[in-house]
Amino acid sequence: ALANAKGIRMAGMEQGIRFEAFRPYCEAGAYDVMMPDVKYMGGLQEMLHAADRFALHGVQFSPHNPTGPICHAASLQLAAAAGSFDMLELQFDESPVFGQLVDADFGPVVDGHCRFPAGAGLGARLRDAELERHAMAPALHMHIAT
Repeated sequence: ALANAKGIRMAGMEQGIRFEAFRPYCEAGAYDVMMPDVKYMGGLQEMLHAADRFALHGVQFSPHNPTGPICHAASLQLAAAAGSFDMLELQFDESPVFGQLVDADFGPVVDGHCRFPAGAGLGARLRDAELERHAMAPALHMHIAT
């Protein structure tokens, strides 16, 4: 309430798991915007369920989406399917690898909009050759005798 009185909107809960983690915060009116992440939430259906529940509580739905292109494709699909959707966080020119790892063309962000992938499923498939090219060497583990 104090933040809102000062013109500040509260957003968060990026690591919440299933809607039940969000429920007490919705009921308390603690956030203006909930930002669930499809990687943690329990799948696409749970994200859509949460979006509907947020709307019932007057809370905006804005998927947390700062990671890779597969999460981005899933988040775009969710944005299109959600009955109430406000905005989508996205990675913006952080790494050229983002676009190299998949066969989807998300296009440049223009006026806050990006292209919706047209392929089957999520609309993006991983490029195996690119994954291999960017693979990291297995970590060396040090064993300390006790």
